[in-house]
Amino acid sequence: MNPFYTAEFTDIPEHPITRGVRPFTIFDEWYFHMRFAGGLTTEEILAETSDKIRAILVTVPPDSEKLGPDGPHSGNPAVRARLGMPEIVAWCLEREDGGRGFGFTGLDVHWNFAQDDFRKILLQAILWTAHVDIPQNGIDTPAPTFEMLLENLDDLGSESMLTPAREAAIRKMIESWKTR
Repeated sequence: MNPFYTAEFTDIPEHPITRGVRPFTIFDEWYFHMRFAGGLTTEEILAETSDKIRAILVTVPPDSEKLGPDGPHSGNPAVRARLGMPEIVAWCLEREDGGRGFGFTGLDVHWNFAQDDFRKILLQAILWTAHVDIPQNGIDTPAPTFEMLLENLDDLGSESMLTPAREAAIRKMIESWKTR
């Protein structure tokens, strides 16, 4: 089973990608126990011993997401050894030749584009990788409405069960993000 959980991002690092981003909490499919280039470990990246890869979003996944039988989409001994430990779920790197990259394990919940800080991280990561200067306070964009988000879906897929109750819950969630 893929790891869907509510991640809390309480410590936003200083980086052009994170300019103007405030701490936030959001439900999505967040992978963890990532394997990074050069064999770097999560601990090395978090300790900033690497000048190549920087952690952008870090959270502590619920232990329940790391437990379970061994399998390709479930737990394993290495994952279970990291219970209660922070995991990097978004990162960036800058290569020696100046090329830039951004990794992000979320973005499975389409409605999250309506959350300002979530959207800001993604937009600013795109711009940063393209070598565009990010203003000190970041880039603000208007939040899409529920109707706008529906327009961008070719097929509602798992959202095809968009009952009136589910739609009301999504609208309420989007509205709650406006009061931050």
